[in-house]
Amino acid sequence: MMCIIDVYDRAIVDYHIGLSCEGKHATQILQRALWKRQLFKANCRPVIRSDNGPQFISNHFETAGNQLSIELIRIPPKTPNKNAHIESFHAILEDNCLSRHEFSSYQEACQTVINYIQFYNERRIHGSLYDYAPFEFRKLLAGLPNKSLYRKSIAHSLMIPDAGAWPLLNNYLQPSGFDLDDNRLRLGLDPP
Repeated sequence: MMCIIDVYDRAIVDYHIGLSCEGKHATQILQRALWKRQLFKANCRPVIRSDNGPQFISNHFETAGNQLSIELIRIPPKTPNKNAHIESFHAILEDNCLSRHEFSSYQEACQTVINYIQFYNERRIHGSLYDYAPFEFRKLLAGLPNKSLYRKSIAHSLMIPDAGAWPLLNNYLQPSGFDLDDNRLRLGLDPP
C-alpha cells in the first residue's frame, strides 16, 4: 500500500493498493492527487516528501516529478520521523483496521482498507484538526467568509492562514473547546 497524505488537513488524497508497488504506481497516485486537489495545472505546486523506497527513487517517478514541476524531497535513510504524518497514518491503519480483521481473500482485504480510508477521511476525528475529520476540516476552512486572509503555501500548495486570519479562525474553532493561542494551529505547521 502506498498513500499520499495532505499534511495540512490529514486527508489521504490518493492511494495504491496492489501486490506490487513500483514507480509507475507512485506516478499514478501523484497525478490523481494533483487532479483531486485541482493542482494539475496550477502555478503553485506541492512538495512531495517521501522515503527512499524503490518506487520513489525510480527513473519513472523522478521523470514524472520533473515533468509535473513537482519538488521531490527524500528523507534521509532510517529517519521515518521526518515523514511522521504518513508513518502515523500507516500505524493507525494497522492498529484500527488491519489487526482487527482476518481476511479470507485479497479482495476482502482491499475492500476493508478502502472502506477504512473513506472512514478516516470523512468521519474519524483528529485532535490536531480540532476534533474534525479531514474532509470536515477542509470544508470548514473553505467556508470562512474572508478568503483574502489566506495565502498559498508553496511548500504544500495548501491554504495556510495569514496572520490576520488567526482571530477569525479562533471564532470558528473555539466551540470545539480549543484555542488558537500563540498564533498556531496545532497542525505541525509553523505560523506564517
